[in-house]
Amino acid sequence: MLDGEEKQTATGKGEWLLLDGKGEMELVEAGRDAIMRRTGLPARDLRRFLSYHSILLGRERVIVINLEHVKAIITVQEVLFHNSGYPSVTPFVHELQAWILRHHQDSSSSNPDAIKILPFEFVALHGCLEAVCSVLENEAKTLEQETHSALDKLTSNTLNLERIRQIMIRLVHITERVQKVRNKLEHLLEDDKDMAEMYLTEKLVNGGNTYSAVTKQLDVEDLKMFFKDYFVQMDDTLKKLSMD
Repeated sequence: MLDGEEKQTATGKGEWLLLDGKGEMELVEAGRDAIMRRTGLPARDLRRFLSYHSILLGRERVIVINLEHVKAIITVQEVLFHNSGYPSVTPFVHELQAWILRHHQDSSSSNPDAIKILPFEFVALHGCLEAVCSVLENEAKTLEQETHSALDKLTSNTLNLERIRQIMIRLVHITERVQKVRNKLEHLLEDDKDMAEMYLTEKLVNGGNTYSAVTKQLDVEDLKMFFKDYFVQMDDTLKKLSMD
């Protein structure tokens, strides 16, 4: 809960939606200074987050992601969404809420087959990347089907040729979007330091102290496998698009 001082609007774009580890949501008004105090996010990174820059990075107290329709600041206990008013934001927030609740229920279960308990930041990040990659993969599959259908019916008919032209425009656009996400994941996979920054809970528990070289390497390798799965998914989608 933001205190009285933080519940203020420094700009005309001060609404934020907060989603915590219990799946509870709250809409608050907060200026940029309040958000920086709450998250520890530097002003430069917050400006990038609020712009159209594609972001996937770890900072001292947060993980920041701005890819496709997913625009979130993740902490050890909550996810902050800038209420931009885009129609795609609300459905995603509810998807992530359901994702977090499922994981919370499964991890609390006495069932020995229950999924591994993960720190909240990784549960939230997993849900964010799942949403990004699933949307792109589904759009690519739909476009692939439309492309094959249009080419099968290829004639000199003007309407059909126009349909193919529109499909090719969409193909270029979605290829650029998939490439952007793939590149962000690839860059992160090559940056062990940035991945280590994403262990927010462990840094908090250890007071921000540096881990031993061995422990840190093992942690990064675990997270690297997590990101590699999504990288492979986007890489495969990109290859399919390039073959159309």
